[in-house]
Amino acid sequence: MGSSNVTPNIDPNLSKRVVIVGFSFAGQQVIQNIAKLDKNKVCQFTVIDKSDHFEHMPNNFQSFTDPDVFLKQNTISFEKMAAGFSHMLDGRLEFKQARLTEVLHEENKIEVCHPDGEKTETVDYDVLCICTGASYVGAWRGDSDKCDTLQQRNDEFAQVRDAIAAAKSVLCIGAGDTGLETAGWLKEQYPDKGVGISMRGETILKGVKGAHKVAEKILRGMDIQIHYNEAYSAGTSVMYNKDNNEEYGYYLDCSGLKFKGPTEFFKNSLDFLDKKSNQILVDKKGRVTNVHPIATQGGNQTAVVLKNVFSCGDVCLTPANEVKSIVSMYQYLPAIAINMLNCACDQQPVAEIPSEFHLLQMIPIGTKNGLMIFNNMVGEDKKIWPQKCEIRDMQIGALNGEQKWLEKAQKNAETMPKIFGVASSGCCCCMPIHISKSRKATQELQKKQKEEFDNIYKN
Repeated sequence: MGSSNVTPNIDPNLSKRVVIVGFSFAGQQVIQNIAKLDKNKVCQFTVIDKSDHFEHMPNNFQSFTDPDVFLKQNTISFEKMAAGFSHMLDGRLEFKQARLTEVLHEENKIEVCHPDGEKTETVDYDVLCICTGASYVGAWRGDSDKCDTLQQRNDEFAQVRDAIAAAKSVLCIGAGDTGLETAGWLKEQYPDKGVGISMRGETILKGVKGAHKVAEKILRGMDIQIHYNEAYSAGTSVMYNKDNNEEYGYYLDCSGLKFKGPTEFFKNSLDFLDKKSNQILVDKKGRVTNVHPIATQGGNQTAVVLKNVFSCGDVCLTPANEVKSIVSMYQYLPAIAINMLNCACDQQPVAEIPSEFHLLQMIPIGTKNGLMIFNNMVGEDKKIWPQKCEIRDMQIGALNGEQKWLEKAQKNAETMPKIFGVASSGCCCCMPIHISKSRKATQELQKKQKEEFDNIYKN
């Protein structure tokens, strides 16, 4: 991937319109990767996003207690971001705030709705990449059904912040990384409040072998209540103090990703979406297709691949069904960029999404402890919090054009392939960080997921 035999031969006389929908992590990385390859400056970029700003989502839980962090540390306006990208691309990038309402793939157009909710516009493309991300319940991320502003999102966090401050106890629903980080943060900021975490099953961080015991130990050490097999839904209640028949005062949904947007903009082509999650189906080259990348499909459906429409990031379902994170995007977006540029140059895409991914997660539970997960290595790490904050500061600082953080981001981009290279090489094949050590667990999980998909698609 990224070698000279897959990099396209670029005609210097070409000029192609590349439309990117979504200007968050995935959209940014796609543009950056294409820019590295597009030496003859073939691509003219139009970037569309429903928001007027970028949010560093991994640190948004701080905004549930701190009134300043969202505006001052976690965000940057897309107008400012676009100016920086356009400068990097010698003026070849424009940004539009608008919401994607329909993909007219037979016409190589998309329809978008402007922030006023009334004006619509069609945008032509030679190559399209959909990076619209996911939605969350509550204040985690803006509603996919409308355009939003930085001030509206700040007000939304303020409402949740006030409700949490007024509550005697808070239950975080969901035992993934979002639930753990939020519960740990709230307990540390409000040590006298009752804080709990609930889940449907009996396993914290389900799917990460060895993480449950480590996380459980940290949570119990912080006096965070753990509610196993507690499937909360709206209108129900969970007891904080069963002896006094006292339920939680506030419920904060941390249960993860939702995908509402694709059902609207593919409303006339729902076969391109997964029946359960509504994620966009993509083949091993990142192109949108009606062929499920994992399930064995019944019936006599005609296979369709949209040759010049790609999707990446949270919103898509790939053949690997990888854990959705910045780290996983980093591992396969170079392949998507190569294929998009090949497509723009009227050549066949040849790079493929990896069949397996390195798992690298840093999960702070409060500011004094957390989990470091690297493939099959899981352990407590008391330095996770400052590292997570530095990553946020690097991301926002680099987007702001600050030299210190630009240099740090460049160094980080050079270091990551080396880390993954070591974790794939023979020199550490006996160590838990080696990708082979997590392969069995990954394959078992993928087998179970395939069975679940097959049950949905068998008819």
